[in-house]
Amino acid sequence: MGPPRLRAVAARLAAEGRISPEAAPGWGAVAAAGGRDAPSPHVQAFAAAAAWLATLFLYGALACAGGLREGLWIPVGLAGCIAATLLRRGVAGVFPEQVALSASLTGEVLAIAGVAEGTGSAAATAAAALVLEGALLLLYPDAAHRAISAAGAAIASLVLVGCLEVAWLGEVAVAGLGAAVGAVWLSRPRDTAGRWDVLREPVRLGLVAALFSALFVSVLAPDFRPGEGDRWWFRPGPVATACLAGALLVLVLRVLRESAVPPASRAGIAALAGTAAVGALTLRAPGVVAGTGVLVLALRCRSRPLLGAGIVFLLLFGSAFYYWLEVTLLDKSLALLGSGAVLLILWFLFVRAGKGKEAAG
Repeated sequence: MGPPRLRAVAARLAAEGRISPEAAPGWGAVAAAGGRDAPSPHVQAFAAAAAWLATLFLYGALACAGGLREGLWIPVGLAGCIAATLLRRGVAGVFPEQVALSASLTGEVLAIAGVAEGTGSAAATAAAALVLEGALLLLYPDAAHRAISAAGAAIASLVLVGCLEVAWLGEVAVAGLGAAVGAVWLSRPRDTAGRWDVLREPVRLGLVAALFSALFVSVLAPDFRPGEGDRWWFRPGPVATACLAGALLVLVLRVLRESAVPPASRAGIAALAGTAAVGALTLRAPGVVAGTGVLVLALRCRSRPLLGAGIVFLLLFGSAFYYWLEVTLLDKSLALLGSGAVLLILWFLFVRAGKGKEAAG
């Protein structure tokens, strides 16, 4: 039996709580790099810009030659995705990797637009996007591309649910996406690396991006419609907020349990009551509850990227909610105070739990 791999060692240390779970993938990247010197950042930026320009010129040449007529969008797009996947798997380097990324993303847009143009059906377009994004999520070996594919697949799933034209079902789907975000971020890596361990981080980021994208378009731009006659678009409201608040309560209960704080204690009651108050006072603004939940997840998982995303979107949704004319200033103030109180209490519990672990160690 050979020595353990660095990725497996990192996964075991993360499972034991000795290193951050977000640091484990970096160990695998170091092992895969084999100690090679990476190009400087400005060299990488120039190579990426050149690669994207080269891809644009390639598709422009195809358009000039008549290869991008409406009937050819689907085959040209799929061919671009296949060629990009093979290139990314076969050649290493900043320039070919960026060429493959730009060619694949452009191919996706062409293929999906071709389905939309040919069928005129939102359901068919969403189904095609879901299949294509799911395939690329599994086959294309790039973390950034996989995050984009995960976000696209999640949004396509929401559109498919919206095509049923059942408003409450669409809201439940949005809340289900929020629950999926929590489940993926709370999942723990296994001792041995597998396909899911490679996909975990991109899927995490992609689902967060999809959740906030759906809430952003639906809440901050309620009059948005993709086109005349489309009835599949829905606006999350009280049902989505209630479901998201329930998921947030479950998350807060888990945090209290992990911090050894009884739910019946003063801190536990304050956290649960504040969470319930946020959900009750923002029934028509699910983005506030979703942003609060993402911040709690970021504190729980100690993820700086997730913390930054949660802060940005909570400020965004909170500002939109505060300037919403259909809610009184008293309700808005209570909602903002409740969300702030929940985050402060949970932050205090996390800090106290971290000091307790250090003292025990």
